[in-house]
Amino acid sequence: MEIIDPEAPDAKEPITDLISLGDQFLIIKANGVYQAHFPEEIDKENIAPDTKPTYTKLYSIGSTNPYLALGFLQFKGLVAFSVHKDQIFHHLWDTTRYLLSCEENLYYIYSETIQRGSQGDKIITENRHNPAIPLLPTIPFLEEHVAQFLIDAKHCLIYIFKIFHILL
Repeated sequence: MEIIDPEAPDAKEPITDLISLGDQFLIIKANGVYQAHFPEEIDKENIAPDTKPTYTKLYSIGSTNPYLALGFLQFKGLVAFSVHKDQIFHHLWDTTRYLLSCEENLYYIYSETIQRGSQGDKIITENRHNPAIPLLPTIPFLEEHVAQFLIDAKHCLIYIFKIFHILL
């Protein structure tokens, strides 16, 4: 099955890792994480025997991301010989999912802050001699992104604790 990134259809990056997590099969490339969907999963009743496998893009970051590379891919190799490796892999993937979500929210907050900050600086500079400064730009959905970041960070810590609990 060829994996084509819908955001960069001409990119020809190789698959760096294939991971089976129970009923999930993950395909990791340098700049994306995909979940494979096999014909048996798509057509459970086998109504269309010519059903082809497909995939869903889960994340726009892949093995070049340090959290995914160090936190998941390398740690996965360290616990590969553990008696509880399947349970650890599941907790490790859940930890990574929450960590990646934290990173996405942090990136949104950071990029919007930089953009709105420069707009605010310009407004302040242009109006420094006026009796009042006009309304400064705000970050849309800031509270939701901060709340989601904190919730995901909490879940990430819970799964890290679960991994340590199994290992110790």
